[in-house]
Amino acid sequence: MAVWTCRLLRLSDALVYRATAILPRTGAGTSPLGSVLVHCVRTAKTSTWWDEHLTADNVEFLKRDVAEDYSRLTAAKLNPLKDEPWPRHEWEEQSRRVGLVAVKLGMMPMWTKSGDRHVVTMLQVQDCHVIKHMPKDEYDGRSAALVVGAKNVSPFYRSVEYLEKFQNAGVPPKQKLTTFRVTENAVIKPGTPLYAAHFRPGQYVDITAKT
Repeated sequence: MAVWTCRLLRLSDALVYRATAILPRTGAGTSPLGSVLVHCVRTAKTSTWWDEHLTADNVEFLKRDVAEDYSRLTAAKLNPLKDEPWPRHEWEEQSRRVGLVAVKLGMMPMWTKSGDRHVVTMLQVQDCHVIKHMPKDEYDGRSAALVVGAKNVSPFYRSVEYLEKFQNAGVPPKQKLTTFRVTENAVIKPGTPLYAAHFRPGQYVDITAKT
């Protein structure tokens, strides 16, 4: 993938220095008399970590290899015997747990046993993992925080700095990242998978979304 960058060059023309400039689509600024004031020079640079000039067979091989690697990473995090979790603490009244990142699927009606109709929103928790733990002194000095990511994405067209965040946690790259404030007794180890069972029926949750 190529990224276009622009830099403006001012031309030293004293006769049109104070003239009004008009920027047309060609990328050059002109005065009412037609003299050029500035010119936009576009340059292209590669922003990906892999070579785009690959054959079709090589591209298909990379895609299959990435899919297999994703499956291996996800399966490794599902086995708690390979990696010990952090110690669990007792819940307190002021405890604040980490949240989830979900995808909105839509809305549908539901009926209770008594026949009451309710309109509910369906959310899917997909490939949700804890990515990073930030202690209190590293975050804002008031509380700790956990970075949570969801929905695996291809590493193609992703910067090296972005991919390093997930390599440290041992999980595939995610499409969406969100930071949650948590108390010290609710910290979870990076790489831990999160599911809808993180919440229990009857609990009230705060939901933020773009609609």
